[in-house]
Amino acid sequence: MSVRLKGMLAAAGLASSLVLAAGGAGGREVAADAWFQRDFDANFALCAIRDNRPDWCQNWINAMEGARPKTISLSVPEWQRLTFVDNMLVCSTLLSPDWCPAWREAMKLVTQDPAYVDLVTAPAARRIKEEDERQARIEAWRTTLANVGLNKITPGDLDLIRRQVRDGNADAMEILAWMYLKGYGVARNYGRAYEYYGRAVLAGRTDLRPTLDSLWPALNEAQKNELRFLFK
Repeated sequence: MSVRLKGMLAAAGLASSLVLAAGGAGGREVAADAWFQRDFDANFALCAIRDNRPDWCQNWINAMEGARPKTISLSVPEWQRLTFVDNMLVCSTLLSPDWCPAWREAMKLVTQDPAYVDLVTAPAARRIKEEDERQARIEAWRTTLANVGLNKITPGDLDLIRRQVRDGNADAMEILAWMYLKGYGVARNYGRAYEYYGRAVLAGRTDLRPTLDSLWPALNEAQKNELRFLFK
């Protein structure tokens, strides 16, 4: 087993222990823009502050700028002639115009419009979904590595390792080779072990060449001929 593989298996075992100790991955926080998690009034109150304004305010302002009403008819037209930024600045003053409450109400209507919700929240929802999927893949791989280290490999673990091998993951190739060498999760087969060590070397893991050299004498002639043909 290479130093790299030992480190991977040890780290996976530690990560799994930490997950179990923490009650699983359910407590993970998904990063999202702060303004997506607040209503308009809360965002307005924070972003109207001239000093120490949160760094996400410009993103919120840009979104509101693109979604400001174009067709809503109100009795006071002043705010319709101004951009969102202008309205926000004017209405954040101590002596704000009397039409500011109407403007705020109109902006609430916009933020509740399904078209606006799709425009603004869909990218955030997509990012959260992608992050959830990425974290799930990481956690599945950690679990598989931990199971390999404990020789408790499930069919699902073996399937995941083989998929990683097909995707060109050199570390997964070494893991599968080591499993064939030890008979962990698969029938022991030195020929297959040599094959996947060889694939890992071709994929960039040149540190495994000594393993190939040491394993070659253990192969029978049929295995050697098959491997010569495979790596010719």
